[in-house]
Amino acid sequence: MLASHVLRASWYSMSMERHTTCLKTECGNESSPLQCNLYCFDCGTSNDVGRHKWENNKVVFSKCDAKSDISEVGGVAT
Repeated sequence: MLASHVLRASWYSMSMERHTTCLKTECGNESSPLQCNLYCFDCGTSNDVGRHKWENNKVVFSKCDAKSDISEVGGVAT
């Protein structure tokens, strides 16, 4: 029983790491009028007007969606 909890926690931790890596990579690849900035991923900026403008104009979230094809999400397995 304990082993299954440890395995599940490890799986979750690794999937979050892959997702974060994908977001950072795609953020670095985007160069639209609103440049991607890593501070936008911080929960403390959730009410920031600049963040809202940025997140409404970015495709980084669709490229790193776990429901997408694995080739499009930089290795985030579903």
